[in-house]
Amino acid sequence: MNSNEPVRFRLTFSKAGDLRFVGHLDLQRLIERCLRRSGLPLRYSQGFNPKVRLNLASALPLGQESTAEVLDIWLDDHIAIPEVLSRLNQASPLGLRFHKARVVPNKMPSLQDSLRESTFSIDFLNTPDPQAKLTALLADPNLIIERRGKSLDIKPCILNLEWISPSLARMQLSAIPGATGRVDEILLLAGINPATVSITRVGMSFEGDVQNE
Repeated sequence: MNSNEPVRFRLTFSKAGDLRFVGHLDLQRLIERCLRRSGLPLRYSQGFNPKVRLNLASALPLGQESTAEVLDIWLDDHIAIPEVLSRLNQASPLGLRFHKARVVPNKMPSLQDSLRESTFSIDFLNTPDPQAKLTALLADPNLIIERRGKSLDIKPCILNLEWISPSLARMQLSAIPGATGRVDEILLLAGINPATVSITRVGMSFEGDVQNE
């Protein structure tokens, strides 16, 4: 057992192509396999069934891509950042690419506990009048949905909506536990089928960690 203080790396990666149909738990297992294949000096959990120490920030709904997923891993030794990225990318399948890494303090809270906001790019493709539909929706004082058998007003979860073009928008949503916005739920309320648009997470913001905004 390694008793030395581990080195905590915060990684940013992209999830694209066919991987958009891979669920959160399967993605975590895929990343574990990539980490083992990378040959990095991984830190494992203690106990009878040791597992690679890793921490993913937030689950994406199926069908959505991301250029800004965030993952923490712990290594037994300090490895140069270019080598960490190179080893991971060599061990990763098509659609999974690590493009940023840095060392963060071990005392920082988990990604899930510190995540505050997510930003999404929404390409409406051939959707007719998406701007008018969302403008009309956001004029309502309350946006009530059913989630896990309970009614929830998600209007406060929509922090900002910016139109880049008539068919391309950027939406900023709250990601605080108990107050997390979902693009697909908002689109359904506006009468837009989420399966007919392209949704990509392009940013995540963490409390006390402005470099990930």
